[in-house]
Amino acid sequence: MNSILGLTELILEKANLEDKNRERLEVVLNSGKRLMNLINDILDLRKLKPARWKIRYEDVILDEVIEEVSASVTPLVNKKNIDSRL
Repeated sequence: MNSILGLTELILEKANLEDKNRERLEVVLNSGKRLMNLINDILDLRKLKPARWKIRYEDVILDEVIEEVSASVTPLVNKKNIDSRL
């Protein structure tokens, strides 16, 4: 996973890409980072004993979450010609 993320970042930095291809690589990079965080969280959870779990509330910027989800889903929606208007 680290290789995929590293190479994707390198291509984004060094390559002269069309806007559409740059957007696609940014989706790959962002999705890969989310997946890496999820894997790390799962590995961390395996180390904890359930009796010691505590709920931690955190503030999130909802606009950023929606933007990330939209960036991940938009290419799939466009590929399938789905009307994505709200």
